[in-house]
Amino acid sequence: MRLLTVSAGVLHTIQIGGEVVKTGHLKVPQEEPWIITDDGVAGDRRAVHPDKLYAFSREAYIHWGTELGVEPSRWPDGFFGENLTLDTLDEQALRIGDVFTLGAEVRLFVAGARNPCLKLSWRLGQTPAFQEHFARSGHAGAYFGVETTGRVRPGDRLQRVAHDPGMPSVADVSRYLIDRDPPPLEPLRKLLASPRLSGTNRLLLSAKIEAAE
Repeated sequence: MRLLTVSAGVLHTIQIGGEVVKTGHLKVPQEEPWIITDDGVAGDRRAVHPDKLYAFSREAYIHWGTELGVEPSRWPDGFFGENLTLDTLDEQALRIGDVFTLGAEVRLFVAGARNPCLKLSWRLGQTPAFQEHFARSGHAGAYFGVETTGRVRPGDRLQRVAHDPGMPSVADVSRYLIDRDPPPLEPLRKLLASPRLSGTNRLLLSAKIEAAE
């Protein structure tokens, strides 16, 4: 996995249907230097969710362009709300808590799966039903947390340096979040015991523990 672009955004107020919402979803590519702080990309603002970095891939741009009948080059990097645009990203291979180096200075860890919201459907001109399809696709991206701050550069490699194959994958977490049936109990307990689990994912999965038990 290689880094292509770093994007950030300010807060905007938009109208979706009859509802006025505040969002940091509208990201734009940034000029260098690209600095990763404890709170994510320097200068980036988030409206609601606490997750520091959202990563998406160029492969996913091609996938959704084909599926939605849009030439992917019409979408600038950051269009899906991501901070880090990578060349590839395998959601089945990424395990919660895995640690990666990004370039010479930065260390990140896998925190969770994207839980698509209404702003994504709005951005892509789709109905709310699209959110579940996006989450199940394997092309939804992943949340990362920051272990070590620093500067990153175009072409920096995201290299795994710590891995627990017993932890659920990002794809697993996506499924746990979306499925109507309760998640499997032991993987769910393992997830909720991890201090590195995405705050957004934790909130939603905590609501499912009683049903799983």
